[in-house]
Amino acid sequence: SPPQILITMGASDPHGLTLKVLHALQHLQTEWQAEVVIGPMFNNLDKIDRIAVEHAKRIKLLYDIEDMSVPMHEADAAIASFGMTTYELAACGVPQMMFALSEDHARSASALHALGAAVSLGKFDRINDRKLAEKLENFISSKDSLRSMAVKAAGLNIGRGAINIAARIVD
Repeated sequence: SPPQILITMGASDPHGLTLKVLHALQHLQTEWQAEVVIGPMFNNLDKIDRIAVEHAKRIKLLYDIEDMSVPMHEADAAIASFGMTTYELAACGVPQMMFALSEDHARSASALHALGAAVSLGKFDRINDRKLAEKLENFISSKDSLRSMAVKAAGLNIGRGAINIAARIVD
């Protein structure tokens, strides 16, 4: 079956990254399905709704999520803006492609990228639509790469923060 992709860009998605990703996904040769988390302060919701209606068999919009761990655990991969959610995705062992909203986010995201636990696209305004579609095609179509990324993300033990801190103190 096609990979289930979780798209999550924060509560407001101020730069319209959800819409950018949905446009890029429409150009892929690889089959896909997406669940799109819609935050309470989203811009472009009318455009996102239109795309979701046009691709009703492929896109499901998620509103008012009470427990993000559920769609995270159901996802084969995620596309997210860098932040706490990216660490939560890593803790759940979800391979992800990340946009950075700022230079400091780009530096932080590069650490997950360097460890092979995620793909960082760098700062969002430096990737054009064609390049994004190419990156998404490569990301989604490589099941071996997604599996490897999931294992590396889960191996970071991010979800064991208190235990990790205690171990460092003891050491």
